[in-house]
Amino acid sequence: MRRPLPAAVITTALLTAVLLAGAGCAAERPRTQGQAPGATTSADPGASTPGVPGPSATPATPVPSNGAGAPSAGPGAPANPPNPLPSVTGPAGGNAKEVCTAALKTNTDSGTAFVTDLTAMMQATGDGDTAAATAAKTRVERGLANWTSALKEHSSKASDPTLKTVLTELATQIGSMKPELNSINEIRLDELNQRIETLCGV
Repeated sequence: MRRPLPAAVITTALLTAVLLAGAGCAAERPRTQGQAPGATTSADPGASTPGVPGPSATPATPVPSNGAGAPSAGPGAPANPPNPLPSVTGPAGGNAKEVCTAALKTNTDSGTAFVTDLTAMMQATGDGDTAAATAAKTRVERGLANWTSALKEHSSKASDPTLKTVLTELATQIGSMKPELNSINEIRLDELNQRIETLCGV
């Protein structure tokens, strides 16, 4: 059975957390007199969910006249371009089977825990339960640290240089994440995910 990798589980976390955050904001936002439940007013055009920039959060970036301008990076994108990833054309060699088995299990277990704890944190925040939100945030931080450490260990054991590089980069990405939606670079994680799938023959 194919195990979920970081991009998939983190996307699930993002969708769940955004929905929970949106529900919390809707519950707390006062309605104007005579306004029907769930309706919005024109006085609140920039309302957004916690941690997710609203429509006016980022000013429009003018496109150069030569048409070569690229769109700006999303909320989770790093300030500096990430290291280029090695090209992958097939399964890794050496002890790849052993390393991949361990790495995929780490991603499944740690990714599932990340989704659970981040969702719990967002839910508690929306409910105004500060103690539960703080406890869940601590679990997320500890989980990310353990996830990063495990991936570095798997990378150190890989005899295939490409697998070693990709696992190291994945550890770097996971290590840069925080209990915040804006810290997740889905595009980079998806790139790494695709390479790991190929290297591990998933």
